[in-house]
Amino acid sequence: MLFVTYYRLPDRVPHVPEECYTGGGYRRLESEDVRFLIIESDRREEVPGRYLMFGASETVLTSVAPQFPVLYLFRVNGEYAGTRNQARLALNRNIFGSHAYFCKVELVFNQGFTAPTKADAMAAGQRMLRRVLPLLEAEHWPSFDAMSDSSPIGQRKRED
Repeated sequence: MLFVTYYRLPDRVPHVPEECYTGGGYRRLESEDVRFLIIESDRREEVPGRYLMFGASETVLTSVAPQFPVLYLFRVNGEYAGTRNQARLALNRNIFGSHAYFCKVELVFNQGFTAPTKADAMAAGQRMLRRVLPLLEAEHWPSFDAMSDSSPIGQRKRED
């Protein structure tokens, strides 16, 4: 499952799976900072992110895999951040600005009866992000440079 959560009026406490899933009764079994390689015809970029593995506790009733991986990253004011703290730092660099945004992109692999391995989740996540991130950049996320120049939020020229 793909979740894209956009905050036009960001608070300083971005929600992260580490908190949400453990609050829902899951245990965090693994966590690691990772990098996703995004390759387009004229661009090659490593984007920071997080890999997590959760397991169901005795209090969680589930009909799917008892363990599942989650991948996520943030886009904050035109730059990528891999963790909540990195997102906060990016937001704080613009603390007196008139515009700001952040967006969390999260991939959750909890719909099957067995969980993919870390290698399989990372490979699938990277394939998905190579398609989704350029689309979000081109068609959905505002250009932070344009926002700084008092252009309407979300307005961005697209070069074809």
